[in-house]
Amino acid sequence: MATLDWNVEDYLKRHRPSINTKRQQTGRRINQLSKEDITLDDIINAYEVVARIVTIYGDIYLPIFERLHREIEEHKMKNKMLNIAKDISCRKLSTDK
Repeated sequence: MATLDWNVEDYLKRHRPSINTKRQQTGRRINQLSKEDITLDDIINAYEVVARIVTIYGDIYLPIFERLHREIEEHKMKNKMLNIAKDISCRKLSTDK
């Protein structure tokens, strides 16, 4: 197996936001993000990074990977349910005319 020149600690240092200097457009600090502020793309990016961390550093990081996996699945299910509700609503509206 090829050796990877990638260190999780260095990666985190380079990509960790500086709480005192970086602010969102709303003026709130980064550490005050709510669940609504995090996009599916953010979760998928973290999922891919953590998958690599688990592969390299072992299953001690597996709970984080599992949590991200659940978040992605919940998002997919929520969108599926919303689409079903919209379909039912559109059918009901078209038959009410």
